[in-house]
Amino acid sequence: MRVLMFGAVSVVLAGVAFAAASDGKPAKPLDVRKILNETCGGAPYGMVELNGTTASKVELEDAKFQVTSFITQADVYQECVVKLTNTYEKRLTESDIRLLATALKVSQDEKEAVGAAFNNAVCEYNAANKIPDPDCKNGKWIAKTVDQVVSGKPAAKPAAAPKPPAKPTTPAATTAPKTP
Repeated sequence: MRVLMFGAVSVVLAGVAFAAASDGKPAKPLDVRKILNETCGGAPYGMVELNGTTASKVELEDAKFQVTSFITQADVYQECVVKLTNTYEKRLTESDIRLLATALKVSQDEKEAVGAAFNNAVCEYNAANKIPDPDCKNGKWIAKTVDQVVSGKPAAKPAAAPKPPAKPTTPAATTAPKTP
């Protein structure tokens, strides 16, 4: 009975607080930078310092673990930014939207750069150890589009670059690190 009474009182108090907040007064402006840092934390930072021509297989496997971990952390961060955007969608200013879109873009670009650097190191390792690899040419990784990977065919002539979205969208999938 006490729990039921406490629950009813909580609902009434929440209703009064909500009614007081929405009594025609404009909503308090958001400090999106503060909310972003408190909710999502700082963007993960990744780096690949690996020379594939001199690395051992163990070093490559360790680097793969670190890269995979970074990519997972970046995905979690990006998902948090998207959820934050959706939560405050109606209260965000154009400046807030640009800030959140930039946070997503920077995180995605770094994720792709780290994955590509690791894949290049794997290609260098394979070339140095004379291991055939169809994803490499002259010790460098050949970046492929999703369509190329699925169909096994080369991509058609690239289309014009799409216009950036007005709001941040769900993060794009990246190429998973290669297995040495």
